[in-house]
Order: sequence, then C-alpha cells, then structure tokens
Amino acid sequence: MKLYYAKFASSLGAHVILEMLGIQYTASVVDLIKGENRTPDFLKLNALGNVPILLLDDGVILTENSAILQFLGDYKPELKLIPKAGTFERYKAIEWLGFITSELHKSINPIWLIDDYVSEDKARNELKNKFITLLKDKLKVAELRLDNKDYCLGSNFSVCDAYLLTILNSVRFLKIDISEFKNINYVYENIKNNIYVKNTLKIEGIVD
Repeated sequence: MKLYYAKFASSLGAHVILEMLGIQYTASVVDLIKGENRTPDFLKLNALGNVPILLLDDGVILTENSAILQFLGDYKPELKLIPKAGTFERYKAIEWLGFITSELHKSINPIWLIDDYVSEDKARNELKNKFITLLKDKLKVAELRLDNKDYCLGSNFSVCDAYLLTILNSVRFLKIDISEFKNINYVYENIKNNIYVKNTLKIEGIVD
C-alpha cells in the first residue's frame, strides 16, 4: 500500500492507522504549498487534488477519509479499530466519521484559507471570527457526544479518533481557544498520548 499525505492535513488520520496496523506500506508526502497536488500525475490519482489517497497493491485507488479509514479499520479486525460491519456500533462509527467530515472538517477549512482570499485586515478578522463561531457551534455537539467517554466510541481508540485528531490539531495550530470544551480536551489528550499517534507525528515532522 502507498499513502499520499500532506503535512498538517487530514491525511494524518490514515497515516496513524497504517502505523497501528503494523503492515508494510510506503508514504509519499505531497507539498500543497508548492502545488504538487495540482500536477497532471497527481490529478490522475485524485481529480480533486486532495489527500489522503491510498493506492492499493493491485493498483486500485481509494480516496476520501471516511472510505479510507473504514477500509484500514477493517484490515485487521482483531485490533478493533472499527466495529464489525453490520452492527449498530459500526453505524455509530460511520455517524462520527460523517460528522467530522461534513461538520467539523467543512467548518475549519475556511479558517485555514481566509488569508488567501481576504486581504483587508478588518474584514478578514471579522470574517474569521464568524467562521470560528460557526466551528464552535459544531464543537458544542461533539462536546455533548463525548460526555463520559475516553474516545469517540467509548473506552477504546478507533479510526474516528484518528480523524478527530486532525481537526483538533488544526484548531491548536490556528490558535483557536477551545478551553471551554472539557470533554473534547480530555479526549484529545488521550488521543495524543497514543504511542502510534506520537510516532506518526514524528514521521510527519509535526512537533507537539
């Protein structure tokens, strides 16, 4: 298997899970700043120019975090990185992956990109604050769902936590204050303390 990833991107989640699986794989870093995700060769892998991309040994290409994380989670069922297919617990995992994708990930992207589109300081800051408020509205939902939990699905680390990690890392990098969310911060600390998470952050050159 080969993973295409970018530093500080949501592809970190898939990278963490690959490390946890303990299987042979290669990882190819894509420099988004240099536009390596817009080259003809890369766009043949994913026409959207996004990471992660998982290239399987038989040449099949898989994109989108929700799909890749479920595929990897099922790769070694004995690790219980995702509940068994067909169970209600699996649907709760899919619910989390969908929530992170459509609500959290979608909400934080404009905060990353606003500097590229709004040059005037006052207008940029006003718009950024509005986006941060919208993000926090979504985080309030996550806060409720994480009540009395160590991880997204309960007491064990799952692919959902690997994806949530990428969002919360972005929140920290963007210096967004989320100290009000006690449950989220508790779960975030648990996730960061996972040895495979620590190793993957080192591999990607992300210093805590």
